[in-house]
Amino acid sequence: MADRQNLPEEVRQQWIEDILSASPLFLCRFLGVNDHPLAPLLLYGMDLEALVEDRLERIPQEQLSGYLQELEDQKIQLC
Repeated sequence: MADRQNLPEEVRQQWIEDILSASPLFLCRFLGVNDHPLAPLLLYGMDLEALVEDRLERIPQEQLSGYLQELEDQKIQLC
């Protein structure tokens, strides 16, 4: 996890922006709250940027890589 702490702020901020702009279902899975059918509604009114930043610190590297790859794949499909 030390390598994430040494990332340039621009890269980290881009990850946060990409995650926040993803679908509500993706965001729920990333935050680990996808086990409830109304999970997207549970996020309403929360400081999502702070939640994503916190999750970036705690998530295992392999899992983070998978989520980032999924976001990249979604971007490619939209083009």
